[in-house]
Amino acid sequence: MRHCTVIYNPVATSFDNELLLAVLNRLKDSDYVCTVVKSNRAGAVVPLVREYNEKCDLILTLGGDGTVSEALQGFFGLKQHACYAHLSVGTTNDVGRNLGLLPSDPLASLELLMDGSEGGVDYLTVNGNPVFYVSCFGFAADIPYKTPSFLKRRLGHAAYLTCFLGSGWRKLPRRRALRIIADGVPKETESVLTIVSNSHVFGGVHIYGDTMAIDDGKFELAILERVNPSLAARIIKDYTRNDVDLGRYDDAVCYIQASELVLEFDNTDWDVDLDNDGECLKLPRSEKLRLEYKVGGQLKMLLPRK
Repeated sequence: MRHCTVIYNPVATSFDNELLLAVLNRLKDSDYVCTVVKSNRAGAVVPLVREYNEKCDLILTLGGDGTVSEALQGFFGLKQHACYAHLSVGTTNDVGRNLGLLPSDPLASLELLMDGSEGGVDYLTVNGNPVFYVSCFGFAADIPYKTPSFLKRRLGHAAYLTCFLGSGWRKLPRRRALRIIADGVPKETESVLTIVSNSHVFGGVHIYGDTMAIDDGKFELAILERVNPSLAARIIKDYTRNDVDLGRYDDAVCYIQASELVLEFDNTDWDVDLDNDGECLKLPRSEKLRLEYKVGGQLKMLLPRK
């Protein structure tokens, strides 16, 4: 018999006890003996993963994208014994889309996983801190963690757009000097919004298409170098239709693939902190701030068949 530890977030947007029961029944049908644990506060997944890593064959989380980020922090620095899997029941569910699952249908996603196999998924580190799929800063990067939880539960993905139109849009974007060193090659530019990711999807929107992979030992850097009212209106319109494509704004976006990256900038007057997997990481207000990104390794995950 195989053992599975199911960790669930009871306040995730689309979680309910009926779904949990259906998941447990399906795991039982696949010959798993299950231990069920509730994540009852922010950050609780980290110690739970560390506790159960050696005790089971599979750790399965039910929650939003932040739950996956906490799971990675739990595995980080450990010899991974338990394979990891995730069912998305959050707001935007970027992780589910990136992993080839069906974020609006967790039970169908579970079927894909039960018919799937183990594989490796790259994760990043920024100044030594693990990041599962995205790290960004600049214009509107704070919307994911500033959007109230009650609004996410009520409106789902539309809550982000509501928050942006209600507050973020009033902050007109500013360009700031940025120095990039990507795989040893330097470049000077300016940035309105900087996104470092290992992700097809960010904020519920497909942005890279087939130009990236989650297991190739590289990540993507996208820098919105400038924006005017016309371009901003286009991006907002595309966002509301889930039709953002960075290639469509190539005259304003710098796109780089790399396995090691250094970003340097003056942070004495930066008005947005770092967004790591939708959570805020406060940046020190100091001159010549340096962010070092690397591919930290691979997380062993249960994935659907390609």
